[in-house]
Order: sequence, then C-alpha cells, then structure tokens
Amino acid sequence: MRLRVPIVLGVVALVLGLAWLTWWLLDKTGVDDGAGIANVLALAPGVLGAVAGIVALRRGVEGGHASAASARRLLGAVSEDEARLLARLLGDTGALKAANAGFEQVDAELVRWRGDGGGQSGSAATISTYYQGLTRGRLAVLGEAGAGKTVLALTLLLDLATAARSALDRDPAVRVRVPVRMNLSGFTRSDDNDPEVVRRRLLDWMARHLADTYGVPSRTAKALIADRWILPILDGLDEMDPDDGPPTRAQHVLAALNMPVGPTPDAVIITCRTPRYHALAADEPLEDTTVVVLQPLGVKEVVAWLRHRFPDKTQPDGVERRWRPVVQRLRRHPGGRLARCLGNPLRLYLAVTVYRDRASTPGELNHLDADELDAHLMSRLVPSVAVHHTKPGRGHYDPDDVHRWLHTLTRHLASTAAQGRSGTDFYVHELWRSATDLTGIHVRLTATLLSVGVSILTAVYYLSSQVMHMPPTWADWLDLLIAASVVVFVAWWSTVYAGDSPKRISLRRHSRRFSGQIKQGVVLCAIAAVMYATVVAVEGVIRYGFCGLLPAFADAFDERAARSLMAALAVWLLMSLGGTQDMVARPSALMRDALHRDIYVVAVLIVGCVAGLSGDDAIPTAVMIALCAIVATSPWPRHIAGLITYRRRKLLPWRFGRFLDWAYAAGILRLTGTAVQFRHRDLQRHLAA
Repeated sequence: MRLRVPIVLGVVALVLGLAWLTWWLLDKTGVDDGAGIANVLALAPGVLGAVAGIVALRRGVEGGHASAASARRLLGAVSEDEARLLARLLGDTGALKAANAGFEQVDAELVRWRGDGGGQSGSAATISTYYQGLTRGRLAVLGEAGAGKTVLALTLLLDLATAARSALDRDPAVRVRVPVRMNLSGFTRSDDNDPEVVRRRLLDWMARHLADTYGVPSRTAKALIADRWILPILDGLDEMDPDDGPPTRAQHVLAALNMPVGPTPDAVIITCRTPRYHALAADEPLEDTTVVVLQPLGVKEVVAWLRHRFPDKTQPDGVERRWRPVVQRLRRHPGGRLARCLGNPLRLYLAVTVYRDRASTPGELNHLDADELDAHLMSRLVPSVAVHHTKPGRGHYDPDDVHRWLHTLTRHLASTAAQGRSGTDFYVHELWRSATDLTGIHVRLTATLLSVGVSILTAVYYLSSQVMHMPPTWADWLDLLIAASVVVFVAWWSTVYAGDSPKRISLRRHSRRFSGQIKQGVVLCAIAAVMYATVVAVEGVIRYGFCGLLPAFADAFDERAARSLMAALAVWLLMSLGGTQDMVARPSALMRDALHRDIYVVAVLIVGCVAGLSGDDAIPTAVMIALCAIVATSPWPRHIAGLITYRRRKLLPWRFGRFLDWAYAAGILRLTGTAVQFRHRDLQRHLAA
C-alpha cells in the first residue's frame, strides 16, 4: 500500500516521458526512422521490467524459506561476534569457559502475579538447559556489581546459538530463535513514554541493531523481529538511568515489555543489578518472568577455573605450582578475605590477568589485607595488559602513558557528570567538553576561530577567482563581504549551537526517510524555481516594462537554471542517505565514519554545484558552499581543538582512536551503542583516584 502511489506516479511519468521523447526524436530525425527509435525506446522499459522481475522473484523467495536462511546467516555472525566479546571479558582464547557461577531463583516478592517456571537453582554450566525449561522464555538475571551478569548472558547466548544451528542442520525450514544481545544504555530517549510508543521504538531500535551490527537488510530485520525469530537479550537495564536518579527510562522499557502482544508475551532475557531491580520491582517488574540472582563463586568453582586457565597435570589439583599457595589458602579459609575477593568473577578475572605471566608470583595475594587486595589487582591490571597486548602497528604502549591517558578519560567523565551529563558514558566526539578545564580557553571559541579562519580563506579564494582577469570593482568587494559574512556566521553557529551527534553515510538504511526526502526536495526545488522566476520577472519589468514580463519568465527557465535546480535536487537526495550514528563496532569507528561522511558531502556538493553552475566562479563557489556545509555539520573542528588541548599536556595520544581500539580489544573498555565505558565502574573509580 505504501508503494502503490509512487509506483503509479512512476508509471505515468515513464509513459509521458517516453511519449515526449518519441515526439522529440521524430521531430529531429523524421518518420522514416520510427522503427529504430522504437527499438531504442524499448530499452528502458525492458530494463525496468527485468529489474521488477528480479525484485518480484527475490520477494517470492523471501516469502518462503528466506527467514530460515536469514536466521542461519545471523546465527553465524552473532556467534562469532559474541565469542570475541566473551574472550575479551575472560582474557582468554581458544575454547572459552567462564567460571561456573551459580544462581538461585528469587522469591515471589520481585515477581508480580506469577513467574515463568524453572528450578530453584542452576549454574553457568546448566544455564541453557535451565532456560529451555521455562514456559515462556522470560528470564531476568540479577547480581551485584562484578557478579558476571554479562558473562552469564553471553554463555547462554552461545549455548542457544549452538542449539539453534544444530536444529537448522537437521531441518533447514525449522523455526528457531536467534539470540541477539543488545545493551539498553544505547536505547534512545524520547518525550513520549506511552508503553505502546516505547514498544514500537524498542522494536525499531532492535531492527537498527541488526542492520548496523550484522548487516541484516532493514526489511528483513523487521520481519525477523515481527515473526519472533529473534530472542532479545537486553543487557544493562540498570545502566539506562543515572545511579543517583529514579530509574524512569528502565521503567518505561519494562512497561513496554509487559504489553500484551498475543496469547503469550514475548520471550526476553534481561540483566540488571539487584538493588536497581528491587527499585524497579516496587513499581513495574517484568511480568511472567523467572528472576534469578547470581551467587558468589565458591572455592570449588575458583579452583576449577584456575585449573582451566593454568593447567598442570603433574601438580595437586591440576594447577600450576605458582598458584599452589593461593589454592591452599582458599581451602584452609573458604570464608576468608582472599576467598571473598576471588569469589567475585571480576576480581578473579583481574587476578588471572595480573598473574598471567609464568614468572609472576600469585602467592603474594595471601599476604594482602582485604582493603589492599582490590587496590593491588586494579593497579597491576594496566601494566599486565600493556605487556601482553601489542598496540596497532608494532610494539607496546608504555604502562605509565596508558595510566595517564585512562586517568584523563576519568577526569573527562567527572567533568561531564558535573555538567549534568553521564558520568560513565564517554562519547569520542564530546572530548572537547572537558578541555576547557585545562586551559581556561573555551574550546568552542577555539573551534569557531579555526572554522572562521578556514572560511575566510575560502572567501578570499572566491574573490580572487572573480578578479583574476579584471580590476576589482565595488561589486566584487561586496561579493567578498557577503561571502565572508555567510561563512563566518555558519562557522560561528555550527560551533556554538549545532548538534553534537556525528552523522554517517548509509546506503542501505533510511528507505522511508529517503522517500520523504524526495518529496521535500521536489517541493524545495519548486519553491526555488518560483522565487527565481519571480526575481527575473521583476528585473524584466523594471528594465523593459510589462512588455518584458513574458520574455523574463521564459528566461527564468533557461538551461542553466534547470541544471541548477536538478543539481540541487540531486545533492539533497544524496545527502539524505546519511543518518545519525547509534551503534559502532569499535570506538574509533564513530569519528572515522563521520570523516567519511564529510568527504562524501564535500564531493557531492562540489560535483553538484559545478554541474549546476557555469562560468569561472563555479569551482570556487562550489568549494565555499562545501566547506560551509562541513563546518556546519561536522564534529571534527571541536574534536581537533579538544585533542590538541589535551595533547599539548601529554594527557592523550595523537592517535587517540587507535588507543581506544587497543583498550577495547584488551578488555579495559567496552562499547554500548556509541558510548565507550570502562569495563567496570570499580576500575573507573580506581583510575580516577
């Protein structure tokens, strides 16, 4: 139904165009060439018919088993991507195995009306079987900070993906659920918090996640979600709202997930910190859901994981000799300070990472007090990671430099928190916000001066092209004044008031938005044509009286004006292919994709302006317009100004994006949407000290 009107209009336009072209060719060549003209004109409908046939065939295939084929492809991409993430979180490679953390089902006070079945307890090794025993597939995983909620969710995801792949191997047409993990901190805000509206936005956000992260076509992604081929694993419910504020965004999401959508509610898995879910359950818990809470690791589980990471069959317990003092201490004091510390999966990961080197002596952990254990493990993490992870290119980062750079990020987050923004989410393009604290010079002003300088140079180049072959007149100087005023205003407005969300170029997405841009572009070009014709007509009346009105209107639609309008429409449509970044694969991708868009926009604007203009001023005018557009929309001027400010004090590296990618691959940082976060808030607090 949505495509019916555009298709009818397109057919009518095609028929009229072919009729006019036939008449024009016959007028130019004569009636005797009618057969040849008909053969030429038949080429366009033939090509369109072939394309329509291919599209129809493709849609017909998608209507059969395309969903199963799409699910199989998505399963492979999800398994590969999440296995890499689990390897980063565990600091391990090869056959991945997390510590066998146990969990217990929560009593009914956190569940309104009813749960979803399941046993009273389980563990990471049996989480897949436990989940498949639920009635509706609705599970909430709770735990304290560092308890391993994300690791348990990833373990469940990989187990379910393996089972789904096996089912597809047995029957290619069987319906399976593809588990896809999504971090809720990247779910966009909105003023309309009606549960039905939030649910639609949530489904659209899930479809964008499939499209951006795994390259699933937008239409296919929406169909997979609507037909319940996707099992959403919504991680980080507790990260949607500030710790010191009410969990309003999380409540809206839970209300949307509780909406009735059929005989049974949708299957979903969520993770959340226990205190935050207690606050949510007082108002809007997740209905018909089994709630489990992760328990600390016991001595048996800690020793088993040490055996997995550092095996030695010749030693007691199968663990390397250097870990023997730690194992003995744990067995003698199962409730002691070391057992409590290593019973937290995050601390156990830190210990394994810090003492990964065979020359290290983990036995020194036995002599540290409870308060010293955390500080010791946190302080030794960065040197250990710097030794075992090479930086992009060659060599290793200096641990002192890494400490200093990470400390700078914590200072930036503290500064943004003081400004009323998030104190845990670091956005690369907002680095400039905290640079003012270092120099006292407002970075926006610095970026404005930088942009104004570039714009003025462009305006001077524009004037020089105008007066290259003739003495300058007062009109030329007026042109310079107007051009300089325009570019200075654009530069100032963009750096002070423009939005901060980087844009990207997307050739697959925004089909609906693209169709809307066509309508807007046609309307704007029509308005521009009317305004241009009116100006020319008024000029004709002033010069020649009313007798010059009709010739003036005719001159208004000359070849140059037509080419200018068509070029403007093409530029409008091509620039509409971009969209706001809401998800990236690695930290540097945000600014890199924004740079790609800037280059794309400059090229499109220059080509479009040169095609629509004529004369010696075409190229300089195009360059000036392109630079003004970039200055008005690009995040790079402020980013460069902030990076220069930090680099002068050696607080950040020049290749900042590469460093963030390294820290992300090393497991120090993590990504949620386009936000960079420290792996854990305890690590952020330690580096900020």
